[in-house]
This record gives sequence, C-alpha cells and structure tokens, in this order.
Amino acid sequence: MAGQIPRHNADNPRKLRSPSEHGVTFETHMIPCTDGVQIHSWLLLQQQSKNAPTLVFFHGNAGNIGLRLPNALHMYNQLQVNIFLVEYRGYGDSDSVSPCEAGLKLDAEAAIRFITDRHNIDPKRVFVFGRSLGGAVAFHLAQYA
Repeated sequence: MAGQIPRHNADNPRKLRSPSEHGVTFETHMIPCTDGVQIHSWLLLQQQSKNAPTLVFFHGNAGNIGLRLPNALHMYNQLQVNIFLVEYRGYGDSDSVSPCEAGLKLDAEAAIRFITDRHNIDPKRVFVFGRSLGGAVAFHLAQYA
C-alpha cells in the first residue's frame, strides 16, 4: 500500500485514525441518505460550552476524515466550535459506492438534516466549511440558508 492514500480511517498513520488519539471526546455516527446509502461522521462536541456553534466540515477529494484531523482539531481548539466531520459515500468508513455529484449532494443534505435535528445543537449556529471538493459540497447547501 506504499504511496497510496488509505480508504479506511483505521488504515491511516498514527494520530490520523481517530480523535481519541488526541484525547478529544467524540461521537461516531452512520447517517442514512435518502437513497439508502449510509455516510460516516465524527462529531466533536465542545465540553466547556454547551452553546458552542457547530462547524460542518466537508473534506477534499483525496483520503478520509482522519487525514483532516490536524486541520479540524486546530479549528476545534482555536475557534471553540463543535466540529462535525462528514465522509462522503465511497470515502473512509462510509458505504462503498461510487461517488458522484448527485450522491455528494444527497450526502450533504443528509448531514445537515442530521446535525440541525439534534437536541444539543442550535440550528441557527451551524456553519459549513469545505476544502477543495468540500467547498463545492458546502456551496450546494447555501441554497438552504
């Protein structure tokens, strides 16, 4: 596997497998999309503030959410926000189906429904963030703002 980007978070290098490797409490969720595909996510909740805003983090094309932990943890610590890392279909620990534009839109819509429906998240304080491919995914959600 030398030179290849790992598909699953457990195959990542040390410190890029799970937020628990950094001492951060988190929840793992499998979120159903309207077409039946399940997408994987991690929710890092601020322990000191129950009223913290939430940042939905859509990653770039290569890799999985574990590879984005350094960036996500920096925002978690510096901005004092909850971080909701979402993996698209065909990426990381989500269902292994071929990603496509329509599917990524369904993934984004399922993720935003999931996070805004939670009792401990203020839906008026949810923000989206995307890197590279994730920017287009986040932009798709702008029509719902």
